Order: sequence, then structure tokens, then C-alpha cells
Amino acid sequence: MSCLLSCLGSGNAAQSQTLASLKGTVWDFHEAFKDPGDWSAKGYSKTADWKSGAAPLGFSNSWPGGGTALTKGSALVYFFRLEFAAPSAPQCWRNLTLSLVRDDGAVVYLNGKEIARSNMPAVRHALL
Repeated sequence: MSCLLSCLGSGNAAQSQTLASLKGTVWDFHEAFKDPGDWSAKGYSKTADWKSGAAPLGFSNSWPGGGTALTKGSALVYFFRLEFAAPSAPQCWRNLTLSLVRDDGAVVYLNGKEIARSNMPAVRHALL
């Protein structure tokens, strides 16, 4: 079974924080001043302005074992996507644990459905 984990994060580029992890996985990310559309849905076709990088991702380039540094000040909002294979047996999905390290705030989606919100308003994001 293929699953999509997507995160929307807002952050202060002056802080050194990890925004997306699962060490060693390769995430797609978008440093945005504009809304990339229905980016959290499965089947979304990313555009050329999406980049890829190994986790952890954030505003530091000094993680032990590597990682991807985001461009400081390049965006108000950062979008992250990771497609992964999950067991198809229903008993494997009784418990999922999400650990989130974020700067100012984050919203997490699984297969296009919001599953977590931390320090973000209770409305869908809108970029000007």
C-alpha cells in the first residue's frame, strides 16, 4: 500500500530547527510564497519548483550524518511530501505515532487528510 505523508510548516528562518525527518528518507519540498495547489493529495503532480532532499530538513546544515538545509528567508511557508509503502494488513494500522519537531507551526496530512495541527490557526492556509 502506498501512502503519502505531507506537512505544511511555517518557520522563523533565524531559528535552527528540523522541519521534516525520518532520517535517510528523501522528501519533496517546496519553499513557497505562493500556494502550490492541492499539494497534500495523493496523485498531485509536483511542478518544477519542488526540490528533493534527504531528511532531516530544516534551517541547519550541521546534522550528524547529513540532511538538507532549507534556504533561509526564501519562503513564508514550507511544504513537505513523502510517499512511502505501508503494510496493507489492517491490524498494522491500529496505532500510528507522530513525532513532530517544528519551528513556528505545522499541519500534517496523511493521504490528503489532516491528522495533526500544532500552533496553527484552525483554517486551511492561504498565501497572499
